[in-house]
Amino acid sequence: MKEKPKNLKSIFLRILSNYKVQLRSVSHLNRLSQVRRLFVLIILVWIAGTNLLYLTEKLFAKSPGPFSNYFESYWHIIIILFSGIEDKEPVSLFGMIEVTVLLILGVCLIALITGLIVAILVRKIQNAQYLRQKPPNTKLKDHVVIIGENRHLENIVRHVNLALGGREFILVVSASAGKLKYRNVHIFKKVFAVSGDPLKVDVLDNADLGTARGIIVLSPWKKDRLRDRDNAALMSAIAAYCRAPESPMIVELQKEKSLGYASPLEGVEFLISWKFGELLIGEAALNPGITEIFNEFMEYSPMTSEFYTVPVPKKFIGRSFSSVQMHFLDNDDYPSVAVGIDRSPKGKPNASFWLVPQSGSSNLPDGGLVLVKGDRLILISRNNLVEEKDTELSIFSIKKKYFDDLGAGEDFFG
Repeated sequence: MKEKPKNLKSIFLRILSNYKVQLRSVSHLNRLSQVRRLFVLIILVWIAGTNLLYLTEKLFAKSPGPFSNYFESYWHIIIILFSGIEDKEPVSLFGMIEVTVLLILGVCLIALITGLIVAILVRKIQNAQYLRQKPPNTKLKDHVVIIGENRHLENIVRHVNLALGGREFILVVSASAGKLKYRNVHIFKKVFAVSGDPLKVDVLDNADLGTARGIIVLSPWKKDRLRDRDNAALMSAIAAYCRAPESPMIVELQKEKSLGYASPLEGVEFLISWKFGELLIGEAALNPGITEIFNEFMEYSPMTSEFYTVPVPKKFIGRSFSSVQMHFLDNDDYPSVAVGIDRSPKGKPNASFWLVPQSGSSNLPDGGLVLVKGDRLILISRNNLVEEKDTELSIFSIKKKYFDDLGAGEDFFG
């Protein structure tokens, strides 16, 4: 019961933070700062003109006129400013001069308002299908940064968005990020562009790499040669690594030889897509239909299953891996399957793990099937376990709720 306020507070702060970012985005896109400045200018002209004309009439008018009443003067001036039609005339010569100046100012203000509205509408139409720029002076947290662009970008954004439950923001960093078109408004609702060279410090700092949940570096398809694509991806990865060495990062490469230049990037994952294709083709030749199973795991949706690594709850420490498997299999409310043990060192996820470990296995030390503190379980779990009941919850909520029930405590996902 003590954790509920903290969880509710965390949810409230996240919603408030997202609201502020979206509000700043709308303000930046619609030039609301200029609208505010123009509104303040109108108020100042209105108040100053009213007071000045009232005092002038009070001092120089030989007889009481329409502007002798202070509060009625406000109404007369606003009519003069925005319509120019007013049958109330000042009595004094100086008052007439002031009204003439106010009429000219009114024409100028109307022109400014009209021009600003047209500019907002034109900009909105022009940018309707393009990524929105990240609002200035906005700091993001727990977002995902995608550096570079290629034909896989839209699918990657879709998968990341689904994995995050649509709750966090995604930044696309590239020289032409602001000119990237999208087709699905719902998927790109929380995607911002950071336009600029991803090798420049100010561009990377604008992407808030240090507080990002993860960084994805794509191989640019605009380069003709595979080596040039890998060189561009590696340079972007090095630049991002220098700014945020602690943030998880995965880099897409085209050639296996390029891995030889990646050794200084400790803890960074590298993916060579064609290599996965070769392995899958060989596997499919021996196990017909296996590609459909791989598609199930690679396609992220509320109705598919995924691999997850989670810390071992305190309740399971000291128990054998097989007994933990049985615990999962016996639970029908949150069906998951434990398929392995991960004992990777800190900062090197999934560097040392065993799938379906067996007693006496050559690569598993004696007694290695007993779970100890610091171990992580490799699970296969459905994504719709809670989403069918509450669409705001995602797999992270599923794991949190499930392992809270096991007594894992608040530090389970630490």
